[in-house]
Amino acid sequence: MLVILFATAWIGFIFAGSLARASDLEAQLGEARIRTAALQAQVDAGYEEIIFIQSDDFLSQAARGIGFGGPDEQAFALPEGAPPPPAVPIIGATSVSTAPSAPLDAWMELLFG
Repeated sequence: MLVILFATAWIGFIFAGSLARASDLEAQLGEARIRTAALQAQVDAGYEEIIFIQSDDFLSQAARGIGFGGPDEQAFALPEGAPPPPAVPIIGATSVSTAPSAPLDAWMELLFG
């Protein structure tokens, strides 16, 4: 009788340990799925950015930025000492720390002197 009781307790202990390990693995799986979804969102954002950069609209705007505009366009640039443009966030970055600037002031200075 004591052997049966001991064997039952031992099997119960093993089952409880297996159940605890299964629960831990289930929690790890949930965390891995969340991390995978976040990484997939970053990859998708990267693909969308690549598609945008390869678009004719972006290339046309980038060409205008270096002086390759149309024949009836006049190239212009911000004057020396103008505030720098805001930093472009890296894909997946949570935040970009930049000093606040007033782009309206820079444009008013450029257009009206």
